[in-house]
Amino acid sequence: MQDRSIIFFFWQHIKPYKWLYLVMLVAPIITSFFPLAYTYALKLFLDAMATPNTLTLSSYSLPNGAFFSLKVDPRFCLAS
Repeated sequence: MQDRSIIFFFWQHIKPYKWLYLVMLVAPIITSFFPLAYTYALKLFLDAMATPNTLTLSSYSLPNGAFFSLKVDPRFCLAS
């Protein structure tokens, strides 16, 4: 019987699906930033509201765009 390492054994089975495994391992890392981005977008919106004389569309477009795009899927927000 050949002496093979455990890494070689796993790589033999993972190799045909390496891109799927990469996506599977990176997806939780990416989704862990959604709560941070959600609260930061809320902070930007509240800062824009608290600053006097900034009632322009451009001052609210970035916070509102980020806030509502993160709110589309309820799994990614803190309140759900």
